[in-house]
Amino acid sequence: SALPPPSTDRFTLLFASTPADPSEIEPRGIQVLVELARAQPAIDVLVPWRVWGDVPALRRAIDALSPPKNFLVTWENAGDMRAWYARAHATIACFGPGAGKVIPNFILEGFACGRPCVLADEMPLSAEVARSHAGLVVPRHVEALQSAVGEIRDAWRAFSARARGLAETRFALTAFRASYDALYAAVERRRA
Repeated sequence: SALPPPSTDRFTLLFASTPADPSEIEPRGIQVLVELARAQPAIDVLVPWRVWGDVPALRRAIDALSPPKNFLVTWENAGDMRAWYARAHATIACFGPGAGKVIPNFILEGFACGRPCVLADEMPLSAEVARSHAGLVVPRHVEALQSAVGEIRDAWRAFSARARGLAETRFALTAFRASYDALYAAVERRRA
């Protein structure tokens, strides 16, 4: 079920798709998120960083970006992600073309918790988010991200309700099962 709003007055974003290799930091949009945090000191960007890959090199790469204090990286494997969603107002992903997952789990789980998202317009999930108004789709530019964050902050309850609605109608287990059944039936008809 949807989670209640976070208890903090600071608008908080969650990014939970950290790479194992420093070369993936820019394609995953992490540098843009650092710039967003720098430009918006009144928000927080939460980054639970999985402990995998070359952690010392990853730490050096993040340190080299000189992130501001409101870019909050936690270097540990997050057990219960619901605690992270409870702290966040929205999720954010600024993957470049071909980077990261097509549909990041943390975005879908965020919808289920009533957390809208801010997505880069290059991500495959962006059309569904734009159609449902379960978040905002913008270019990978700090100015566009700032505007989207402000819009979601100002109408958070409506965005939250639409995010939860999208999870229930499009990404629920029954919807996934029905789409797979239809896919297998189509394949079987073609073979016959």
